[in-house]
Amino acid sequence: MDKDYTILHISDLHKSEENSYDDLFESLRLDSESYEREGILKPEIIVVSGDIVEGAEGRDGEAIIDKQYSDVKGFLLKLVDYYLNGDRARLIMVPGNHDVCRGISKEAFVVSANSREEDLKSYWKGGGDLRWSWKDFCFYKIADKNKYENRFDHYVRFYNDFYEGKRIMEQDCALHGKVIELPDYKIAFLTLNSCHNLDHLNDSGSIYTGAVTENGIRLSDLDKKGYLLCAVWHHHISGLPSEQNYLDYRILTSLMRYNIQLGLFGHQHKSKIVQRYVDVTEEKEMFLISAGCLYGNLKQLPPDTSRQYNLIGIKIHGQEADVTVRTRKDQSEGQYMIPSWGHAKIGNSNKDYVSKTLYLRHPEEVPSIEIINEINERTRKTGNYIQGISELVPYRADNIVVEHYIDDYIDYLRTEDCYCVKDALVEIKSEKQAMYLLGSAKALRDNGFLEQLKQIDYINNHDSSMVRILRDE
Repeated sequence: MDKDYTILHISDLHKSEENSYDDLFESLRLDSESYEREGILKPEIIVVSGDIVEGAEGRDGEAIIDKQYSDVKGFLLKLVDYYLNGDRARLIMVPGNHDVCRGISKEAFVVSANSREEDLKSYWKGGGDLRWSWKDFCFYKIADKNKYENRFDHYVRFYNDFYEGKRIMEQDCALHGKVIELPDYKIAFLTLNSCHNLDHLNDSGSIYTGAVTENGIRLSDLDKKGYLLCAVWHHHISGLPSEQNYLDYRILTSLMRYNIQLGLFGHQHKSKIVQRYVDVTEEKEMFLISAGCLYGNLKQLPPDTSRQYNLIGIKIHGQEADVTVRTRKDQSEGQYMIPSWGHAKIGNSNKDYVSKTLYLRHPEEVPSIEIINEINERTRKTGNYIQGISELVPYRADNIVVEHYIDDYIDYLRTEDCYCVKDALVEIKSEKQAMYLLGSAKALRDNGFLEQLKQIDYINNHDSSMVRILRDE
């Protein structure tokens, strides 16, 4: 399937009270007419990489944040109507540090009762519940974990309301990622919360590793189908020595292992648009694209930095995806209320655009994860775990989740089921399967069956101490 389309990549909206979303929308609409005349396709997908609202603290802070989310919802719906023909599913969003309610965060902490020396040792070991305050010159500790997780409450309500329940954000969204598949565009987005441990005392970006691995099976399945895989988060990945608010870059290696080739983010408010992250040992790389601040004023923007956003062209032909990045920059003086968009150079170069060819997997004939999950759901409902093993065994080579399901079923089996299980498995592929069969043979005192098991290569050659003990007793 060949496809040619454009992604509108915006970030860090930071609308001040005196500015108007109506003015911003009209400027984007006019700009769209301008670049369409130049042959650039009108965007069909929108990515918002965090800092959707400005946030607020102090008295009435939460009411102000709710008002900000109400206002930005109207703006985003205008974008959806104009660019996406009303299809909200093609708007992808993640939270940023300004989307964390710092007032709620403060309520979750108390001054640590431990000695400073004791806390310091824990802190340098990676004490996740401790924060240091230079202002108060003491350690604080998370006292109320539930309250701490609620710092995303306003964003979660906004998210679920925006998607009308068709896309759900969990309350503990800092611990989860979502895979959003757009089959008509042969692209899928892994949306990640890079504010995992972020609060009023910690500005550093981090992504919970489980948010990636819990989606690994689905990502692998989409990669096998030849999808272009893209991750979206908020924080940039490097900074000056005096800065601490960037992302722990090590997560990128984990993303690349799933063949995620595009990374979209924001946060730095600067026109540092294109980077390549290369992992030599993995022999893979990611094409990293950062959007600047869409609507901030002089307060939010660094000196000599203009508002900007990205147009990312994707042209898929066969197993190649040509990615072209263009930046639109506000040409108005002093961040005027109505931006005046025009072409911008990419980073410090003289280039009007940057292109990169990415290579996709050739689609394989593999069973859909939905089929495997259907077998799993039916097995757990009926309780016929031997039958479930028999149905899943043919799919073992296609998806790693199959082996996990089989190992789970073993917990529900009786000792005397071992003979049927051996026949159903055909081949032993995990330590748990080997231990179940050996343990059952021992419990049943069936020396003949035990000798059969010892002839199996996996059991005979396995170096696990538990398997060896059961085998040799």
